[in-house]
Amino acid sequence: MPVRDIKAGYLNLTAKVASNKLNRMTDAESSLERFFLFLLDNNPVVKHFYEQPVSIQYGKNLFAR
Repeated sequence: MPVRDIKAGYLNLTAKVASNKLNRMTDAESSLERFFLFLLDNNPVVKHFYEQPVSIQYGKNLFAR
């Protein structure tokens, strides 16, 4: 599940993109990211993708980043 929550902002472009592979709407924070999501969704080699980074646990105290 994505870690970041995309919010519409005055200074940045945000967009919702329909994904057939994920069967849901995905979020993009830029026109480049929106285009990349389009490429991933329409590439037959790609089976699944996440639109935002996932949480990774690491270190002694298992910090999440």
